[in-house]
Order: sequence, then structure tokens, then C-alpha cells
Amino acid sequence: MEEEGRNTLQLMPGAIELGHWLSSHGIPMALVTRNVNCTVERFHVLWEAHGLSPLCPVVTRESPIPPKPDPAGIIHVFDTWGVPLGPELLMVGDSLSNDVVFAQAAGASTAYLDVDKKYSNASAIIPDLVVSSLAELPKGVLERFSLGGL
Repeated sequence: MEEEGRNTLQLMPGAIELGHWLSSHGIPMALVTRNVNCTVERFHVLWEAHGLSPLCPVVTRESPIPPKPDPAGIIHVFDTWGVPLGPELLMVGDSLSNDVVFAQAAGASTAYLDVDKKYSNASAIIPDLVVSSLAELPKGVLERFSLGGL
């Protein structure tokens, strides 16, 4: 099943535009995923075909780092980038119980990608930002973070 998903992998709508927007503002991007290395390699082929640099660092379930929701993966990102733990890092994910929980445990800000628009404020897990598409992220980032005078 995972191999079939890898073979039919497509980037989410808005991913390329978001990648270019983040790159143009000097915002680094990393990937912490429960997928395997070869799936990330396939992702990078699609990503780089649009002139985007590979995400770095990448943490997969094959990495020696514990998988989400353990915060070790996002702590590794902080360490690799040489930045202190804190809310200046925004983790974007589509799982409240894995992505949002693990980022909050590390002290990062969170954006929940709710493509099915099923999120409720009554949830026990409350992200800092909720968007229904990647195209909404730049606006949310500009409203929440200072990007050098933008």
C-alpha cells in the first residue's frame, strides 16, 4: 500500500507556490514524517522539478530519531538549524494527534492543515493556526510572525 502511494505521490495544491514564497523570504523548510526514505526521495524529485531546494533536515521513520508524536524530530530540526527552541518555528501538519502534539511538546508554533474542514474549537488539541489549504499559509504566517519588515 505504501509503495502504491509513493508511485502515485502528488504534491498538495499550493505546495509549490508556498515553497517559492517561503524560499523568497529566506524561511528554511524541513520535513518530519512517518514515511520512509524512498517516499521522501520521490517527494524531492517532484519538489526539485519546480526549482525548489530539498527540505533539510529530513526525519523519517527510518531515522534513528523517535517518530512523531515524540518531539525529538522537531528538536532535531531546531538543533540542525542552530536556533533555540521556541515559537518562532512553525510546524505545519495535517494530524492533530501527531503533528500538532509533537510540535507543541517542543515549544513550536503549529498550523493545522484541515483540508476536510472538520476541525472544531472544542478539540482538546488547539493549534495556533488552522488553514484549509497550503495557499492560506502565507497570510497566516504574515499575521503571526515578523518577517523582517514585511
